Amino acid sequence: MPTPHPAATSDPSEKMIAPAERSVQGPEISLQTTDRFVTKMFETDADFVFTVTRDFVRGCQNPVLVLPDEVPAHPYAVAMECAMLAPKAEVSMFPWKEPKERIPLAVRQIHSFMRAHRPA
Repeated sequence: MPTPHPAATSDPSEKMIAPAERSVQGPEISLQTTDRFVTKMFETDADFVFTVTRDFVRGCQNPVLVLPDEVPAHPYAVAMECAMLAPKAEVSMFPWKEPKERIPLAVRQIHSFMRAHRPA
């Protein structure tokens, strides 16, 4: 079983539950499948983002809204690199979660982004 990625336990009050300890809700998702998923997410090519390459982000033609953070699971530098690579990226203010008074402004930006990019 893979060791949980350090970013998965950034909050000491929460701990990542290993795939074998999860209760799977159906036979279509095996423990082997969840184990492969966790390995891919947290142990394979994790120098950028867990699921795509820089080339993929560079070629992404979908609008992307980046809300930068600075926690182990979501480093600021990676967020900003994604924003620079993605040709249709927009970036929120940083920090957007603190002080708490900024959260409504971030939510307003999310709503505006979603409205602007709603499919016809």
